[in-house]
Amino acid sequence: MRKPEQLRPDTFSLENYRETERICEAWSDLVRRADAVNSALRPDQRDAFYQLVLYPVRACANLMLMYAAAARNARFAEQARASTRAEADEVRRRFKYDHELRDTYNHVMAGGKWNHMMDQTHIGYFDWYPPEADIMPAVADLDLDGVTGFGVSVDGDSRGWPGYYLPPALPTLDSITRLPTYLDVFPRGLAEAPVTVTADQPWVTIREGKAFSASPRDKRFWIDVDWAKAPVGKTKATIAVKGDTTITVRLDAVRATPQQEKDARGAFGGLAGAFGVPVTGFVRSVQVGGAQWDTIPDFGRVEGAMSIFPVDAPSFPDPTRAPRLEYPIFLAAAGKYRVDLVTGPTLEVIPGRKLSVAVWLDNQRPEIGTVFTPEDGAAQDFLGAKHAINTADNARTMQFTITAEQPGRHTLTIGMIDPTMVLQTIAISNEEPKTSYYGPPMIAARPAKPGQPVSPWTVVRS
Repeated sequence: MRKPEQLRPDTFSLENYRETERICEAWSDLVRRADAVNSALRPDQRDAFYQLVLYPVRACANLMLMYAAAARNARFAEQARASTRAEADEVRRRFKYDHELRDTYNHVMAGGKWNHMMDQTHIGYFDWYPPEADIMPAVADLDLDGVTGFGVSVDGDSRGWPGYYLPPALPTLDSITRLPTYLDVFPRGLAEAPVTVTADQPWVTIREGKAFSASPRDKRFWIDVDWAKAPVGKTKATIAVKGDTTITVRLDAVRATPQQEKDARGAFGGLAGAFGVPVTGFVRSVQVGGAQWDTIPDFGRVEGAMSIFPVDAPSFPDPTRAPRLEYPIFLAAAGKYRVDLVTGPTLEVIPGRKLSVAVWLDNQRPEIGTVFTPEDGAAQDFLGAKHAINTADNARTMQFTITAEQPGRHTLTIGMIDPTMVLQTIAISNEEPKTSYYGPPMIAARPAKPGQPVSPWTVVRS
């Protein structure tokens, strides 16, 4: 998904879509699986396993978790969390652990047979070449003397309360996607700051969980809706966090009408916010002249990408008569929508093929996007201004606009023009997308077709 030397504390989003948290969970799970295999091996097998599997897994996971702690340290300092200090300690601990892993590789594994193999510096890259010494991420500290009370942060926002002049608001929940949201409560001083969290509406459910924090003193409260009790349409609730003071958090919810539920069944989308579409989630693939879209497993950011085969197929000037993929989507309102098509960072590998692809809604006129235009071709090409970003991201994002004449169920079509275009994900929004690396969650309205993998970042709708 990204090379380790390209990671930074701000690579993934702390605020949006639980992105950093989900990636840390994935790495931690991989460590648990690798450790379990290592425990089951004979002692004479473990050196080889450490070299080939366990060291790469532990080292990469530790690096990601260290950068996540550095990101939390900076964010928590802005929110005046007492746990800022715990995150700084976590960064230092993981920086030290990286060197312990390296020393095990050099001096312990196989009795030191491969000494110096892991000597190259690898933390703190600021250019394509390695730094002269490993550089621990910068950390912040707070003056906690005499500080008391608690603070609140909310899903989708980097700020903390009290402190910001506008009141906090949670992301809108809707009965189609059925994704919960959360707020975090944390002490701002060294003393405990007990609170109660309640809602003013009976259809709001609150469940305490573990915060994404190195400190057990930070608490997370998951906020969800009992949709059987919520009124149809848009409604509001207030969450009250009460301690030595009271902070009120606004929650908006939208319950679908029976017609909306019918239109959304089996489609991607919801009633609020941006959503993603897995490229393997199409309902119809049209083959033309022996050329077709087919799955590439385990590609780039996803477990299943789509590309044209054969790779030297002729170009199609008319995408409506070309190989194409059709996706059922549900749009809550009429109007313009932005479609971000995340592709592989392919270069102009076949001279004259400019890497064009088309996107359109229903039977409307296709919008054609081209990578290597006269205006942008040099920047997109090898060593161009955008090349470093594309290769670091393992992706290129192409932006399109579609217009829904009416709300409800629609068909989104992607049509081939040139081969060698590799599709990774689709993101759809009727507003400026939130900052994130992977984009909004892909809401799987149904299981993928047999043999078509689903990204680990896909949320399967129950």
